[in-house]
Amino acid sequence: MKKIFLGNSLNIFKFIIAVAIVYYGASFIMNSGEKPMAWFLAFAVCFAIVFFMFFKAKSLAKWPKIMLIFKIVRFFYIIFLVLYFCLVVWRLDYLDKKDSAIEKINNTKITIDDTMGKNLPPKPNQQLNDATIAGFDVNNNDIRDDVELAIFEKYPNSAKMRTAMLQYAQAMQLELTEVNSEETMIAYLQKYGAAYQCLFDLEPSGEKRQEINDLILNTQNRSDQYNNIYKKYMTSFSAIQYKCDIDLSSLPN
Repeated sequence: MKKIFLGNSLNIFKFIIAVAIVYYGASFIMNSGEKPMAWFLAFAVCFAIVFFMFFKAKSLAKWPKIMLIFKIVRFFYIIFLVLYFCLVVWRLDYLDKKDSAIEKINNTKITIDDTMGKNLPPKPNQQLNDATIAGFDVNNNDIRDDVELAIFEKYPNSAKMRTAMLQYAQAMQLELTEVNSEETMIAYLQKYGAAYQCLFDLEPSGEKRQEINDLILNTQNRSDQYNNIYKKYMTSFSAIQYKCDIDLSSLPN
């Protein structure tokens, strides 16, 4: 009797610990906004825990011939749980990357130092620079180095034009490197709209925008990336009040 009591108590203790672990894991998933995945995973794991702790021994004792069936079912059940857990991990990683990309797009802006060229990058090796979509960005302002240098070379005497063109180039670069979902596309479109309007106010014809487009999309891979992003993630969005990152009226020329 004592042995049975201790055995049941141990099973109950194990059950409580297991449920606590499952609850903690499910809560973590829920905090990431994935409630259906969390509930399903919690139910599937708890079902297995209850069966193994309280019904497995009795079932096998009563029907010993089902041992083979039990092993097969257990094997596929474990495979299913592992695959589902991998799916959850992938989903959470995807959400984390999406949120990080949105935060970066929203918080990246042109600074007065960018406009005045206080931290201009060295001229990159063009062959190496064009070997990847992102290229080189040594000064970490999310403007490709060769594009930034080209703007300063062509407009050395106009801080206003440099500001608008740098903001436009930065928006396009962020599209190529950060847009990975419809949500990030919305953040990008808002940023692009602001950059477009800022440059349009200085030069409505579109000539300067085309200059930046040609600089940014100077390889087939970059052009393909640009077009694929639009095809895959383009969506509607709510307009915001467009403006330049730096008040152009505060600049000397």
